Amino acid sequence: MFIKKKLCLLFALAVSVSVLFAGCGEDKKTTTENAESEATDTPETTDTPEVTESPENVVEGALQIDVASDREFQKIRGFGAGYTYYSNYLYWLEEYKDEVYDLLFKDANLTILRFKNGYKYDEENDYDTKVEREYYEKAKERLNEDGLEPEVLMSSWSPAAYLKTSESLYGEGTIVKDKDGNYEYEKLGEYWRELVDYYEENGVPIDYISIQNEPDYVAAYESCTLKYMETEEAACYADAFMAVYDATRECNNPPKMVGPDTMSCDSGDIALLMSDIITKKPESLSAIAHHLYVGGEEGNARSFNSNFRDIAMDYPDTEKWMSEYYRGNFMYTVQLIQNSLVYENLNAYIYWGGVWKGPVGKDMENLIGIDSGSTPEEWDHEHGYVIGEKYYSMRHFSEYILPGYIRVGTNVDLTSLGEETTPNTDEVSCSAYVSPEKDRMVIVAVNDLEEAKTYQLQLGDYNVSNSNIILTDYSKGEDTEEFYKEVGSLDENNCFEMPAHSVVTIVIDSEN
Repeated sequence: MFIKKKLCLLFALAVSVSVLFAGCGEDKKTTTENAESEATDTPETTDTPEVTESPENVVEGALQIDVASDREFQKIRGFGAGYTYYSNYLYWLEEYKDEVYDLLFKDANLTILRFKNGYKYDEENDYDTKVEREYYEKAKERLNEDGLEPEVLMSSWSPAAYLKTSESLYGEGTIVKDKDGNYEYEKLGEYWRELVDYYEENGVPIDYISIQNEPDYVAAYESCTLKYMETEEAACYADAFMAVYDATRECNNPPKMVGPDTMSCDSGDIALLMSDIITKKPESLSAIAHHLYVGGEEGNARSFNSNFRDIAMDYPDTEKWMSEYYRGNFMYTVQLIQNSLVYENLNAYIYWGGVWKGPVGKDMENLIGIDSGSTPEEWDHEHGYVIGEKYYSMRHFSEYILPGYIRVGTNVDLTSLGEETTPNTDEVSCSAYVSPEKDRMVIVAVNDLEEAKTYQLQLGDYNVSNSNIILTDYSKGEDTEEFYKEVGSLDENNCFEMPAHSVVTIVIDSEN
């Protein structure tokens, strides 16, 4: 059984900062410009909101959201999920499995597919790519309908056993040594060169690679220990990363590389692993990737913001990816995504489990749950699957905030609540994105207060030709029947109502 239960220390970070169009950041090292990155953001560091003249059409009692569509931050790479353990359970559904593919790729537009490497895990045979190939093909077929392309991130939990000192995929062990006691980094690089070409030849083109999932955590399942510096017991992450980069330049289609894929978003933890790479071979790094199991207090989305700010400050010209997380409920997940986009200038958010096995319910830890049992008689649900509440957390962002969209400035005036003007709190927040052609704006707003509120958009000279509001009323928690419902459009004053504990996505088309 491979159960993703992380036992790790979570740091409580109390954060109280007023920022207008905030970026976010990492800790100790500052990167040089990365030629492969398409990020366009420069994090905002001012603690004082910009004072603007009050508009004439303010509706009394409405929370004001100022949107500056000409103030641009990061370019969105996309949203995605992992398809790793148990993803093959989808085959049990037979005629219903296309409904799941539709939910993930046609409806939610999850463009990034994170796969788990299995190349040469079995010494007798090469890895069968059937599962990954089908997910990729189904995603491509559906995404192409909207002019989108899937992108594949291949993460390694462990290299093949012959490349580890323990000669086992599981538990402790690091990169194998040669007869003179030197770690065989070049041998690891050659392995990666082979596997990238192998996957592509078998129908799974790889766009990005992460050489080690959570190098800062020794797992009972597939694992490989890599440290920030070489020791007798562990190889060096940076040396392994650079060796793999050099080797994979010889692939038929050389992939980009992300790292360090740590459990932690703590800025200091990331800096330790990445500093040598940035100093010696900055061109090898296309994105900073991290998880959220360490670096904040679980259940308190705001507690991560300090590390988010630091990452953005220290890697302003490199894409930032959240490459795995699953904990918490619908609202907490929305708040984490929102905060990471605003404070970290995040380019990509990848949920842990796109498809997982049962037992399942709306409060499960993954997006789509597959009932246990291979026949309809054994299923708990009519079509053999259930949609988890955090599927809708992702969809509030992913369906309309498409690759290539740019995050733009927002400022929520909370003075009516007795608080200072600020871009976000966990209870009240907003972020906005515009299409490359500037003809569509997408806004995600949160009201996690105990009472309903009226929000009013101040859009400057951005003209509204039509709008659509999608609401999740989470006041009843997982028992709500109001997940992701279309509820109308903005009124003549660009106002909209938000129930207590709710999230809206507002899609605005413009003739600008």
